[in-house]
Amino acid sequence: CMRLSFMFNLLIIPISNFGSFIFSNFLLTYVMSIRRTASSSLFHKFSFLFYVHFFPS
Repeated sequence: CMRLSFMFNLLIIPISNFGSFIFSNFLLTYVMSIRRTASSSLFHKFSFLFYVHFFPS
């Protein structure tokens, strides 16, 4: 869990667009809430793919 959030932070830091930053924080919170309520890897994969789709590295 900590490693995942750390990896997300590394992806969020370079983003200069404030709107994108807000969206990143929202999505990160969304993923963490899913991880807290359900431990389905399908949700994790979908959330991560959703994040990567909007923020290509």
